[in-house]
Amino acid sequence: MRQTRRRRCWLQALVVAALALAAVVAALEWAIDRQNIAALETPLPAATIIYDEHGRIASKLAAANIEEVPIDRVPNYFLEAIVATEDRRFYEHDGVDYYGLLRAMWRNIRAGAWVEGGSTITQQLAKNVFLTNEKTLTRKWKEWLIAQKIERTYSKQEILEMYINRIYFGAGAWGGGQRGENVLWQRRF
Repeated sequence: MRQTRRRRCWLQALVVAALALAAVVAALEWAIDRQNIAALETPLPAATIIYDEHGRIASKLAAANIEEVPIDRVPNYFLEAIVATEDRRFYEHDGVDYYGLLRAMWRNIRAGAWVEGGSTITQQLAKNVFLTNEKTLTRKWKEWLIAQKIERTYSKQEILEMYINRIYFGAGAWGGGQRGENVLWQRRF
């Protein structure tokens, strides 16, 4: 009798734990589905092109010095370099590299300050398009939700293309290309 009651208590506890886990998973799925990532579909601002009397481009006028470049025009070595330096497990994770986050968290704890990020390419895209640079757990949580939605909506190639076209690479180089065909991978450093 006592063993039957104990077994029933364990079974009830297991059912309650399973229901709680199911509720958490359902809440996460709902939160991910609610993320609005429509801004990724908005094309980058295009330049106004001025032609001369012979139909040749005379000038391009734009508020920003960015020109979207399709991924098939980007050399593989450039894409491989981006993945190698920014997120070497890019093709293996679902938008969040939990190993990388744990490594960064450990290094931050040891240093007693924010010294490392651990963000993936997808998370960096989410942060740069939708969020700010503030270093808070709230921003990181929002970044996680948006990264999950991005990964469920787009292929890895589409994510990489959006990333290379929207990220600042330094020295005035934005995204995949610069106006006037002065693209990043053709620069001589």
